[in-house]
Amino acid sequence: MSVANIGMLQGPFRKRKWCLRNLADTQEGLRNHFAAKGYSRRAAKLASILRFIASSLRHISGNFRRKYIILYKKAAKSLRNKRVISQHFAKCFLQLGVIDLQWL
Repeated sequence: MSVANIGMLQGPFRKRKWCLRNLADTQEGLRNHFAAKGYSRRAAKLASILRFIASSLRHISGNFRRKYIILYKKAAKSLRNKRVISQHFAKCFLQLGVIDLQWL
């Protein structure tokens, strides 16, 4: 594999990390993110990010895992308030134990 190919593979992961950091900065950031006009596209994108992180969560150390679980809980609370927990989010949150079946 050439160096150029490796750089292209790392690009999407950098974007995902930036998006999570951006959302984790403030609770207001979460509210603004979900209140935007392009919600469904953004929701699908965030759901794919959460699925990616959820699949590797068991390999992350305790402090980082706690930080991500808190972020997921904030996202779940925001979505529940809007009554729009989609199938994508529900699967991620159920896997992580952030929500239970009563929410759905």
